[in-house]
Amino acid sequence: MSCGSPSFSVAVDKNGPALSFNGATWSNPAPVDGVNELTSVSCRPSGFCMAADNQGRVLMLTHGVWSRPVTIGGLGSPLSISCASSRFCIAAGVSLGSAEAWTFRDGSWMRPTLLPIPIQGSPSVACASVSFCVAVSGTEATRFNGTRWSQPASIAQAGYLDSVSCPSQTFCTAVNGNGGAITFDGRSWGTLTGIEYPYAGSSVSCPQPGFCVSVTSDQTVTLNGNVWSQPSTIDTPNELTFVSCPP
Repeated sequence: MSCGSPSFSVAVDKNGPALSFNGATWSNPAPVDGVNELTSVSCRPSGFCMAADNQGRVLMLTHGVWSRPVTIGGLGSPLSISCASSRFCIAAGVSLGSAEAWTFRDGSWMRPTLLPIPIQGSPSVACASVSFCVAVSGTEATRFNGTRWSQPASIAQAGYLDSVSCPSQTFCTAVNGNGGAITFDGRSWGTLTGIEYPYAGSSVSCPQPGFCVSVTSDQTVTLNGNVWSQPSTIDTPNELTFVSCPP
């Protein structure tokens, strides 16, 4: 799921549909990629979104219309995607047993680079700007400074992380598949907090520090300040895979 602003969010599920939120209600699921699984989506306040599917392809939402899928993965598959603007995105995924990152700059996708984190589940990436991104896989995290990725940091207390979101360089939230969340304050990762029912495949999106939305199975929860809400069911009987809330 991805939230571009409090009044614009997009969620995708395993059967290819996307759902949008207008600040008050969610739309009905609408197919945008046939029956392919959409693994990730990232949106900006302008209404721009970039989504990835399980076939190594990406598709863009501009002016309310989804593009045709374009292959970028080659032998790999982008499983997570984050856009700091409509001109800069990074997708993270797996290729030939290694974690890799694909970079979108000024309308073109570049060749993939290796991520210095092990394959422990599916890699997830979040970009606050063109010079600050975080990628997590399993119990490790790495940061991007605009040029290269850092050596990984261990956050073993969080368990296997599924998703990360960073609205700024001093606030990130990551969630795991057991209903837990952990935050980064620009210096270090905090302690794990239970937020929702323990379903695998959790996703989180934070449009601003202190406000986040997380989806898992067919449910959503929100962080407002320091308090997570109770789960709300929005997509039965489907399974939500990702959420994006643009700033």
